Parts: sequence; C-alpha cells; structure tokens
Amino acid sequence: MQYGFGIDLGGTTVKMALFDREGEPRYKWEIPTDTRDGGSRILNDIAESCLKWLDTYGIDKQDVLGIGIGGRFYHFAALAKKALAGPLGAPHPDPH
Repeated sequence: MQYGFGIDLGGTTVKMALFDREGEPRYKWEIPTDTRDGGSRILNDIAESCLKWLDTYGIDKQDVLGIGIGGRFYHFAALAKKALAGPLGAPHPDPH
C-alpha cells in the first residue's frame, strides 16, 4: 500500500495525518509546535514524528509517495522529503 502525509503547521500544534492512496486518512495525530529558538526544531520534530508512526505501523519509507505541508513555508516540503524519503532529486523506486 502507498501513503502520503498531510501536515498542518500551526502556531500551537502540528496536526498530521497519514493518508492512503485513495485519500482516506488512516491515522491522525498532533504534536506541539516548538517555537523556541525561532522554530528551529519544527522540521526535525515533524520528521521524527512521521518516522515514528511509520515504524510503529511497519510502513516502509519507500511506500510514502509525498508530503503536503500547509502554511507559508515553501521550503519545508523539500526538507521534509529529504528527512523522510531520501536524497532530493532521487527518483522514487516505483514511479507508478
């Protein structure tokens, strides 16, 4: 099965969901938004939380097709992909 993460980055909490390929939410959770030090830990917190959920449910990182992050943080999606799935610019092993 293939999945995608949806992330809503708010000032108080980061709401997250793991969706199946049909767009149905499989799991939902949230973590606090750590705004200390200008929010320097936010991306690491998101990546760590997503990786924890994948590990908990035995989902391979290669089964994650994408990550959508709401908000005005244009570079966050690329950084999150790098943290979760592998090198930027690397093709997905299953392009279909």
